Amino acid sequence: KLSKTDVQYLLRTISSTLRKNTVFTGAVYICTEDVFPNKRLQQLIEQLPKLRNDVPSEVMQKIKFGNRIFVEHAADLDTFHECITKRLSLLLSRGMVRLIIIDSIAALFRCEFSATDSLPKAKYLQRFGANFTD
Repeated sequence: KLSKTDVQYLLRTISSTLRKNTVFTGAVYICTEDVFPNKRLQQLIEQLPKLRNDVPSEVMQKIKFGNRIFVEHAADLDTFHECITKRLSLLLSRGMVRLIIIDSIAALFRCEFSATDSLPKAKYLQRFGANFTD
């Protein structure tokens, strides 16, 4: 489950680029089990100007933080593979995201493989990991 702290970390990571004078990009959150808690995220986005007193409030008010968070749901390995090879690759190639959160990749493997399937699990992990190197 996505906790309040997790969502705050997500928002803080996105907003920290304001202080570093870097290109302002977004984040991808890939859910594999539960539905993304969008209502909770919206509550925290509303509170973000109060949480970031190091950034001028007029700057915080202008930024649409929700527009920079991309949420995907991948309930099985095939959907996850499609997500990271097509949609995520596109966002990365366009420089639209710099943070990727997968919650949780272990859940995909618990559902798809038994405890004795270590070789196929390792091959899938290696295949997925290859998509994140560059």
